Amino acid sequence: ILVGGTIDASTVAEFERAVRTEGAAGTRSLVLDLTDVTHLASAGVALLHQLVALHRANGATLRLYAPLGTAAEMVLTLVHLEHDTRESDRAALPDLED
Repeated sequence: ILVGGTIDASTVAEFERAVRTEGAAGTRSLVLDLTDVTHLASAGVALLHQLVALHRANGATLRLYAPLGTAAEMVLTLVHLEHDTRESDRAALPDLED
């Protein structure tokens, strides 16, 4: 899923619905491309932690891609949320659109 714009208290519910729908409530592996996220607030960080844990508990994977220097990468690094940062990481991501 390509994600862009602001993820904060006013947008987190819509973001959560989209991820839960595409990820079949955490049972289908997904890649979130956070390249175009301009602001990742605490509500978004909390949700990402929950969604990663949900996928893990269901035996699926939620991979986060945030290139170096992006707003999302800086926040994810600060909160120690595992994510891929290089284009080569992105290219190596499995095609999960099946």
